[in-house]
Amino acid sequence: MELNILKSQWDRSITRGYHCSKRFNSKFSQDPDYRWMDPVGFIRNYHMNVTSDKSSPFVSTSCSASMNQTRYGQEMIKRKQFEINAGLIVMDSMLLEDNETCKNSFDALSFERKLVELVEELRLRRNLEAENEKNLKSLMDEKYKMEVEWDEQQRRHSRERNELEQQISLLKRKLEDKVCGSDDEKVKQHIMNKTYSEEIRLLKEELRNATQLTDPSTLITFLLNSKRHGIMIKTAV
Repeated sequence: MELNILKSQWDRSITRGYHCSKRFNSKFSQDPDYRWMDPVGFIRNYHMNVTSDKSSPFVSTSCSASMNQTRYGQEMIKRKQFEINAGLIVMDSMLLEDNETCKNSFDALSFERKLVELVEELRLRRNLEAENEKNLKSLMDEKYKMEVEWDEQQRRHSRERNELEQQISLLKRKLEDKVCGSDDEKVKQHIMNKTYSEEIRLLKEELRNATQLTDPSTLITFLLNSKRHGIMIKTAV
């Protein structure tokens, strides 16, 4: 009865160790001591030894109780050590998994935080670009208005300059015409004065010659000539 109870406990411990070993990390398979920790191989070897060994406590009861207890105690100690080692390895694996999970969660949080910062920075940059574009557009509109005003002023100044140049040229032409006209009048007056002075001189000579003559016909001819030229000659009798 006691052996059946111990056997059932042993089977439960082996089964529990087998399920724990399924969670081993792959890196533990590289451990050289992993072979004796393999519960599947142990179970297989255990059943083979039990069925082949006639002196096993689970097959034959003819062996002495002390030998059976010693062998069973040694096997139990080894199995307990194996179970403890397997549990520690599983705990280490679980701790590693927990650390990886925590690390991954931390990385996810940091990535999410960084992503939020990038989105905020992108939003601010887009707002700044929109504001810059708006300012640039206003500056371009103002520049266009100033260019239009400048062109209008240039055209107005050009028109005024052309009008002034035309007025100046007209005044110059009038002045030249006036100067030429005055010169012509002066020339004409000079010619007329010269002609009149020459005629007067000739008439004076004729008058002097006529006063010296006693012929009445010559005197009458002189008087007629002087009247024709519009010259009044006063003679003293």
